[in-house]
Amino acid sequence: MGRKATFIPSVIVTFIVLVLLLLVTISTPLAGNNSSVFYITEATNTNLRDVTGNGPNAQRNVTGIRAGLWGYCTKGQGDSTFAYCTENNHQWNATFATPQNDTNNAAYGQREIGYSWTRGLVVAVVAFVFTFIGLVLSVFPHLIVQLVAALWLLLTLLMTLIAFAIQIAFFVYFKHRIHQLDDDASVMPGPGFYLTLVSLPLLLFSAVTVLCGWKREKSGATSASSYEYGGGSSGLLAKARRPFARKNKAADGYGQRDASNGAAVDEDNKNSIPLSSRQRVMDAFNRS
Repeated sequence: MGRKATFIPSVIVTFIVLVLLLLVTISTPLAGNNSSVFYITEATNTNLRDVTGNGPNAQRNVTGIRAGLWGYCTKGQGDSTFAYCTENNHQWNATFATPQNDTNNAAYGQREIGYSWTRGLVVAVVAFVFTFIGLVLSVFPHLIVQLVAALWLLLTLLMTLIAFAIQIAFFVYFKHRIHQLDDDASVMPGPGFYLTLVSLPLLLFSAVTVLCGWKREKSGATSASSYEYGGGSSGLLAKARRPFARKNKAADGYGQRDASNGAAVDEDNKNSIPLSSRQRVMDAFNRS
């Protein structure tokens, strides 16, 4: 009952975190250059041009941008979906500029989102792998494995926290670069951003639950060992003392018998000495 109280919640919550981080890894763009709903950040109501050398919507005005772990997707004027996506890559860059006919814009020019700001986003994939390993470790009931699972989940929490910090930095940087070109654009975090955020307290709960279960199991094992090795009437030390107790008891019995025999011998000797003296007196009286 004690193990179930911590085992079941920890496994369920860790599995939920695993699903959440899996959704984060299924980020924009998907295979086949399709947009995903689990992007990191999104810019809408934009009036920009994609001037990236290998951009998916090169030299066309875009009204929306979705950035994810593996690239970005854009929505052109008149489009209803983000149909133009880059190829999947663990590091990507993008360059956007104001329209050529928008010379009255004070922020006229172009801005680049470099590789150094996108390559760190894949840390979320590492956090997903760590969560899977932590889930496998938390299933085993052995005390040592339970301790390793708790420590591993704490390490997973740290890794997920690093991934979330990178996503925050990317969001702030992305928003700043877009607003340098278009002040009217709306830049907001995406579902992948919030899924990573939700994973943090859940991972903390899982790690603490596994650690509490390990401590409870260890305390129970220690109590059982103490009872077995001498705390109870059936302990090993009690069993080991029984032969010595029997030997001591037997020795006491032998001692009592020896003492009784010695007392009888002393009594005989005591009686024999007076009898011999009387005999001597009688003999001396008879002679006289």
